[in-house]
Amino acid sequence: MTTESHPRFKWAREIIRANPRDHILEIGCGAGLLVEELVQDLKTGKVTAIDRSASMIDKAIRRNANSIPTGRAEFSEVDWKDFKAGKIRYDKIVFFNINFFWTNKSVSREVSRIRSLLSKNGKVYIFYGPMFNGGFEKIVKAIVPGLAAEQLPVKHTIHNQELSCCCFVTG
Repeated sequence: MTTESHPRFKWAREIIRANPRDHILEIGCGAGLLVEELVQDLKTGKVTAIDRSASMIDKAIRRNANSIPTGRAEFSEVDWKDFKAGKIRYDKIVFFNINFFWTNKSVSREVSRIRSLLSKNGKVYIFYGPMFNGGFEKIVKAIVPGLAAEQLPVKHTIHNQELSCCCFVTG
């Protein structure tokens, strides 16, 4: 059900560079726009996408209806704190416009949860955008030290000024 193009999600796909066998967890998937991009690179891998909003999950399922029967995408309406992954560990965990990383509050519980879901050599991708009025500078000042304090240092910061988006990559 591709009905529109979203350059920021195409850009995110380029940064994530999913391997065909990757298991990817997207937290806060919204309408499934990023899932729609990521599944194009998967063969035996899968994107597990969660969101606490029933209406967003419904939209994501409709948008990605062709990827669900192939096993490349699955969706769950659940808050990420309550998500049960079983024995699966994810190669990549993706957040897009999730606020707790930049609120200047401790992210100890969140990072602990991330570690419990991430494979040994896994990476975390934290995207924001579009951002306006100095948003990038504000987010950088909060995210980079906050994650470093939790021993999950940011390895790469990518700022796309044309899209007014940014990405922080750990691992």
